[in-house]
Amino acid sequence: MQPNTHSDMTWIFKVAQDHYLREPGRQIDLEFWNQASDYPVPWQIHAGPYCIENVTLSTVPVLAAISLGFSAPELLNVIKHHGMSSADFFNLKCTKNSKGALPEDQIALSSWTIHTKIVDAMALDPHLSQSILKETKDNLVGTFTDRLEIEMARLLSNSEELWPITGVNQYIESKSNGDVDYDDTAPPITDLNTFNYCGPEFSELSNAQILVMLERSGNLSMAVTNDNGFRDRLSTGFFRDLFISVAIGEYPNLRRIIEAINSVEDPDQLLVLNSRLISVLSDLDYIEGQGEDTLTAMESLLDNTRYAAVFNSPLIRLNLDVPLNTPNQTDVARLLNLLHTLEPTEFGNMHFKAIYKSIKGGSVNHDISGVDLHDFLVIALNGLTGTFSTDRKRHYDLILEAEASVEHLIRFVIKNTEIDYGRLQKLSSGSKSMLVNNGLDIKKLPGINNRDKGALISDQLGL
Repeated sequence: MQPNTHSDMTWIFKVAQDHYLREPGRQIDLEFWNQASDYPVPWQIHAGPYCIENVTLSTVPVLAAISLGFSAPELLNVIKHHGMSSADFFNLKCTKNSKGALPEDQIALSSWTIHTKIVDAMALDPHLSQSILKETKDNLVGTFTDRLEIEMARLLSNSEELWPITGVNQYIESKSNGDVDYDDTAPPITDLNTFNYCGPEFSELSNAQILVMLERSGNLSMAVTNDNGFRDRLSTGFFRDLFISVAIGEYPNLRRIIEAINSVEDPDQLLVLNSRLISVLSDLDYIEGQGEDTLTAMESLLDNTRYAAVFNSPLIRLNLDVPLNTPNQTDVARLLNLLHTLEPTEFGNMHFKAIYKSIKGGSVNHDISGVDLHDFLVIALNGLTGTFSTDRKRHYDLILEAEASVEHLIRFVIKNTEIDYGRLQKLSSGSKSMLVNNGLDIKKLPGINNRDKGALISDQLGL
């Protein structure tokens, strides 16, 4: 083999190409190939207009096979023969360069070509598919274009196993069965940068194809919420960032996503999209002014008729802390009506945030005239008792936030109306204990168990 004086190993890439052209269908002899293992790695190779960096010995034949148009099954055989790992694959970096040219009958090794071809090939083998998923979880997709293109390749793969939504559904099922350990993290879903910078131009895709990609990405799943452990910005900030980005910049792929969303006519699909937008936009924390920016972007981009439920949602109105449309009812009254439709176990982070914001004042309509504050209080306390009940350790931070919201409501009710203790008698011991801890008379609230009484005494003594 040719000696190597630099990291440039283009010559060995050509050796692999020559072998496949000379002996089609026959793998490279490993004893011969491994003679190059003594050369320092990682390498770079120049293939036409592209420079591929961080190349390992086992990856070179794979790249050569891609350039020669190998089918996915043929490419899989090369991958397995040379033992290329998913880590080798994930570390590849592809950049434009001006060195050399490939013959017209060979395929240029762009980042998109490399990653889609390898993902399609590895998807044919269950073990290698799992290795892609593990590598994705262990090295969460960041801003590197090459990593993002792996994510896009997963979305476009025919292998359902590689779609982020599959991981989401498996995680939620395991969680509901009690099979998720405390240290387990929610699986990553596709972030906005992937759609913005990677893969095909969305102008070449139909609205239906874009919506399928969104569904596969996990961003349309009602299960992707703070309550279920998807608490980072990449998980829940997708639509907020989508609207704001398109409103302020030229992002053709992202604009096509909005066009696809606005094209939906099927009532069932519209119901899903309305529900998801309400949920995810209500579930976020907004820094000062960000809620207003999100609203302004939504009003200019989102179809007001198809998504009337979004624009009229009291959850969004309150959690964005901005007025959307002027309703006939106050926002507090409309929120109470919504909470009446929920079972206690259906309460989540977004509802307790709205409860807090409904009474703290701000730019939205907080008029409480005509609102039955006792009714409001009972519903909130029952919701607090019912929610997060199956996984209190995992939801500890969310529980503290929810409890703080309800305690704020208790103090608000005490301040603004005379307490009718008779309407509070059916509450749980824990709810009555919270009422007492926030100013109500324990003598007028019988039914507090000894454990809760002990906790009250400890709190009062500062223990």
